[in-house]
Amino acid sequence: MNFTHFYKQLIIGLGLLLGAVGAQATSIIQQNFDQVAKASELVFEGEVSGIESRLEGPRMVVTYVHFDIIEVLRGRHEGKRITLKYLGGRAEGKTLKVAGMGLPKYGEHGVYFVRQGQAQQAGIHPLSGWGQGHYLVKRSAKGRAMYSSQGRAIVSLGKSAASKHALSHGEVANLNAATGTQRPMSLQAFKARLKSVD
Repeated sequence: MNFTHFYKQLIIGLGLLLGAVGAQATSIIQQNFDQVAKASELVFEGEVSGIESRLEGPRMVVTYVHFDIIEVLRGRHEGKRITLKYLGGRAEGKTLKVAGMGLPKYGEHGVYFVRQGQAQQAGIHPLSGWGQGHYLVKRSAKGRAMYSSQGRAIVSLGKSAASKHALSHGEVANLNAATGTQRPMSLQAFKARLKSVD
C-alpha cells in the first residue's frame, strides 16, 4: 500500500470536509455521465456480498466493501470479486464519519464506476465523483430498472455538459429523474448508454 498517496488524499479530503462544515456535506464538483465514465478505470455490475470496518492506525477507520461481479461493463478485472476501500466507519469503539459519504449497503445490486487507481490503492472514496459513480438496480414489474445513489428513478442520461462550478448533490448533471408515472430506464438501456461513451 502507498501510505504517502493515502495520507495526501486524506489531507485533501479533510480539507474538503472542513471547508464544507456549514453545508453538512463534502464539496465534490458535479460532472456529467460521460465524464464520470471516462474517469473510471473499471465499471461493473455487481452485488454487495460483505461489508467490514477496521481500525488501521490509532484513529484511522476504513470500511471494506466486497462485491460479487456480475458483469464488467468497462475496463478489465480478473476474477468474480472485488473489494473497494472507503474512508470512515466504526470499528473497535472508534467512529470516523466523512460528510457526504454514501456506502453501498449489504445485498444491494448496482453499477459501480471505480476511479483510476482505486481498484488497487487506498483513497477516501473509490468511486468516480463519489455518489455520481454509484447506481442502484431495482426490480420492477417491467424488469430491472435504474436508480441514482440518492434513490431517484432515472429516466435518461442526456449529453449535456456539467457547469464548471456546480457542486454535486450525489447525481450527475445530465440525469433526468422520473416524475409522475414515467418509467425508469432499464438496466439494458443504461448499459447501452454507457457503451455510447467514447
